[in-house]
Amino acid sequence: MAKNKTFAQITPMGAQRIFTMLAPVVSEAGSKIAARVPPSIASANSEDRTDRHGRPVALVTLTEVNGLAIQAKHGTLTRAAAEEGADVHRYPKSR
Repeated sequence: MAKNKTFAQITPMGAQRIFTMLAPVVSEAGSKIAARVPPSIASANSEDRTDRHGRPVALVTLTEVNGLAIQAKHGTLTRAAAEEGADVHRYPKSR
């Protein structure tokens, strides 16, 4: 027996409307992740942008000079994102 597969086709105009509706949600998520970074460890900033495909994104950065080292040693942003419910995982190793 063949399985009944249902799918929806979204037009580019429909995708833009969806992205416009999602932009405030993405912005709020970025702000919440930045707020979860403990001030005793580092300060964080969230910036809202649109990627090259028109999708809303939030860039969360540690604003300390040694922010990269803090992230590498403690996983500060990774932990903050996971605490907010973001799906945080490593990419598979390439061969």
